[in-house]
Amino acid sequence: MTTLRHRLATDTRYTLLGLPMAVVHFAVVVVGISAGLGTAVVFIGLPILAATAAAARNLADFERVALPGVLGRPVARPPYRPAPAWAGRLRRTMNPLTSGQAAIDLLYGILAFPVSLAASVVVAVWWAGTLAGLTFPCTAGSSPPSPAWTTACPSCSGWEAATRCSSSSTPRSACCSR
Repeated sequence: MTTLRHRLATDTRYTLLGLPMAVVHFAVVVVGISAGLGTAVVFIGLPILAATAAAARNLADFERVALPGVLGRPVARPPYRPAPAWAGRLRRTMNPLTSGQAAIDLLYGILAFPVSLAASVVVAVWWAGTLAGLTFPCTAGSSPPSPAWTTACPSCSGWEAATRCSSSSTPRSACCSR
């Protein structure tokens, strides 16, 4: 059984480190597919597409390495179709394109980026809010007064006016009785 602190650290690490991996995966896949499809008419694009599929396979393997720490169980590598023993050089080069899993790896490279970006933003904002809330009692007196409080109570400091005037039982006109 894992503790809550360990679980939070594991999930936060996976989410925040997933963003750089998703950016790399997205960039490799989008550039590779664009270059490969753009030059496919002159047959240079087919090896580029095959290299992109192989790179997406390797990047998906990195993701599979990170998953057991989060899931708590090992993740199996899906089967990729090997090149036949009789295959020539061209067939071996194009082999990454023959597997259905290659299409899934390419699609994952495109779809993981927006999901990872949104998740990383939520985690970063959540932790920033947590740290701000935990350190507020230590830093509240050192922050400059709000302009709204200084104009409403010119004789009081901002923090003093905020603490005395914020209670619902104190009328606004009586908060600064100096």
